[in-house]
Amino acid sequence: MLNKYNRQLLFYFAIFLTFAIFLSNDYRDYIYSNSINDFGIADAGGNFFVVPLLSIFLFISKPILSNTVVVLRVTFFYIITEIASIYKIIPGVFDIADLIAYLFGAIFTLLLFNRLEIRNNTCIRRVL
Repeated sequence: MLNKYNRQLLFYFAIFLTFAIFLSNDYRDYIYSNSINDFGIADAGGNFFVVPLLSIFLFISKPILSNTVVVLRVTFFYIITEIASIYKIIPGVFDIADLIAYLFGAIFTLLLFNRLEIRNNTCIRRVL
């Protein structure tokens, strides 16, 4: 059974997943079909939300690690896979904008977790 803090994390997960799907599918197609220059947001926009999505998923599944370690491991994994695409170890195309999007996603996730005071799968709202 999910407690109220995990439900809040699931709410953020659903919002981030919606944005990631929209940016990867609909927004990218619209930008490409109309030849609009959006400075790489259509290419790397979905990658921004990968780190928050996987980090929230790992917190809901009760990890033992701290929030910083989880976010850094997720970010490190995606950076390694992006760099591996240079050497054709995995299929894909290397793009520096993807690396930047992963790093900004990690910073965003750490700020979100800090704001919600997430510590080892506990989420306590600050009283303002």
